Amino acid sequence: VSYKVYIPKKAPALARR
Repeated sequence: VSYKVYIPKKAPALARR
């Protein structure tokens, strides 16, 4: 779940997915 820690402000929706 490393992507959760790396949440880009440009694509918050992408991280939520």
